[in-house]
Amino acid sequence: DELLESISLQSEILELTANPEVPGAGVVLEAYLDKGRGPVANVLIRNGTMHQGDYVLAGAAMGKVRALTDENGQRLKEAGPATPVEILGLSDVSGVGEQVYVVADEAAAKEIAEQRRRSAEAKAKAAGRLTMADVQDKLRRGDVRELNLIIKSDVQGSNEALTKALLELSTE
Repeated sequence: DELLESISLQSEILELTANPEVPGAGVVLEAYLDKGRGPVANVLIRNGTMHQGDYVLAGAAMGKVRALTDENGQRLKEAGPATPVEILGLSDVSGVGEQVYVVADEAAAKEIAEQRRRSAEAKAKAAGRLTMADVQDKLRRGDVRELNLIIKSDVQGSNEALTKALLELSTE
């Protein structure tokens, strides 16, 4: 109760408001790949209104919002400020904490997503990190004969499943 009262007081003092009339913007709270539904992002709408059918951009992922669902699994046609929603329709799993924006059209979304993807690859190469494409090239050329992996997971069950799947893929 004290926390809610404190937040309410701060928002009144700072005159924090959101405009539901502008295109939607929010932040990715969680993102994952669902077998039947594809990439899924749980997003908190911070400003504006997001509609089903809008083109969205979340980091290097983009797509058309195929479905918006609330925390109870109910389908929504639109989601306003301070609304947590699950978004289906992204091209890829976005990163947690990525900003989500509604963009004008598909061409703009594709262009910006491609620029962000190229920028991320350039930063990774500049930092000396290998991408999966680099590793595959080295394996094909025979420069690398062994690939050491560190498996990091949030629960033991996931760790065991990943380890088992990778061991089944192993080759000489």
